[in-house]
Amino acid sequence: MKNLLLLSLLIGLTISCKTEAKKETTEKAVSYQQVLKKMEKSSFKSAKTLEAINSGSYTYVKLADEGKEFWAAVSVRQIEIGHVYFYKDALEMKNFHSKGLDRVFESILFINDFHAEIPNIQEAKHTSADHKTTAKSEISPLDAPKDGYSLENVFMKKDELKDQIIIVKGEVVKISRNIMSTNWIHIQDGTNYEGINDLTVTSSQAINYSVGDVV
Repeated sequence: MKNLLLLSLLIGLTISCKTEAKKETTEKAVSYQQVLKKMEKSSFKSAKTLEAINSGSYTYVKLADEGKEFWAAVSVRQIEIGHVYFYKDALEMKNFHSKGLDRVFESILFINDFHAEIPNIQEAKHTSADHKTTAKSEISPLDAPKDGYSLENVFMKKDELKDQIIIVKGEVVKISRNIMSTNWIHIQDGTNYEGINDLTVTSSQAINYSVGDVV
């Protein structure tokens, strides 16, 4: 009888432990999803629309954020003036001349992700077919090219390297294609300077490489 009682207690403890473990796993999964949602939301910036002009395949939008006004270009769409929009993945171009508007913007942001509401995680992952990123969180360190610079040195010496032609090497981690006939290529080489590790290179020529290639 004692053995039977002991066996029952052991079975009860095992079931209880499995239940607690399952509960803990479920709670962790829920917590993980909540963290993901917070991260996704925090990655978006917000701005209020003041003006919008359609020209060709782009809509030029004047935005206001914390008292600062600036211009942005997004894929053509209807914009509600006065509405707060959410955006990320913005690439700045200075002294940009819009042929359609025959106007020079001293500074303008070309935005890939621009939404009236913050998209959920799954939508955010598939926002743009041309916007590709690697699943890697880190890039293995690459040797600097012969007669060239590591990205660490580029960021460290950016002032003295300004307007010079230099050689760099890195792994492609992101490509934004055909933004105003320009390809924007992000490369990393495993080095960084004060936390900066990503260099954006632009090219108006066709590119035959993809994310993951070393160029």
